[in-house]
Amino acid sequence: MLFRSNNLANMLEQGLGVVPDSRESAHWYLLAARAGEARAQHSIGNDYLEGIGVEKKPATGLQWIMCSARQGHLSAVSQLVELYRKGLGTAVDHTKATAWEKAAKQLATQPKNPASVIEALIGENPGCPLVTKKPS
Repeated sequence: MLFRSNNLANMLEQGLGVVPDSRESAHWYLLAARAGEARAQHSIGNDYLEGIGVEKKPATGLQWIMCSARQGHLSAVSQLVELYRKGLGTAVDHTKATAWEKAAKQLATQPKNPASVIEALIGENPGCPLVTKKPS
């Protein structure tokens, strides 16, 4: 179900075989994100950052991207570097940007056990308070 929700959202976002629908896409990304799917968390985070299919809420976008990054989703980890450097969804924080940059480099070369890498380098619990149910 999780994988299918994310795929349906992607199809709706890109217009793959269907008429593009950003609101419907955001709905399906959010369902998958709440269930813990890292790619969906990254996607809905970007939707909130940009206001695509949902109300623009940069802080909420940052939270979803953080959830994805904590699972080791490399695109989300790399994006956090820029969000902290530019102060998008948060205050500018070069210390956090540098820490996430180190995490991105380490995850790119050693992708196993991302939670321990992130906890060691960032000092944060790799959980996500936005997840409402565990993936099955």
